[in-house]
Amino acid sequence: MAERHSIFVSVFPASFSLLNDNYFKLDPEMQADYMMPFGFPLSVGLTLRTMDHTAIGLRLGYHINLNVSNIDAYVLYAADLVAREGVIKLEYGPGIGVRRRFGRFFCLHLETGHKFEKINLGLSMKLN
Repeated sequence: MAERHSIFVSVFPASFSLLNDNYFKLDPEMQADYMMPFGFPLSVGLTLRTMDHTAIGLRLGYHINLNVSNIDAYVLYAADLVAREGVIKLEYGPGIGVRRRFGRFFCLHLETGHKFEKINLGLSMKLN
């Protein structure tokens, strides 16, 4: 599903914590991913969060061919600069994600947060 030159824009309105008291939180996050134009299934992307803190980050993903139509599964490594309460720090770590495309452009999206601490639920749109 994630062919070369594919561009995905994702919005995650909510997340579930896996480590801290199993909370549900409205924590909007936006992402954009671009599949590289060569044969190796890599994507690069940007992340932006602005609700209770501001974060901007870079993502590198490796897409796994599951031979299942309309499914895009990947592993990723992300690094974000996070500004919270006047302190800026670098957060980084691995994650995994999967998109299920419905129709030509719209996808349901499930992804882990940094270091598998939370699960993000959202919608994606394939732009091309």
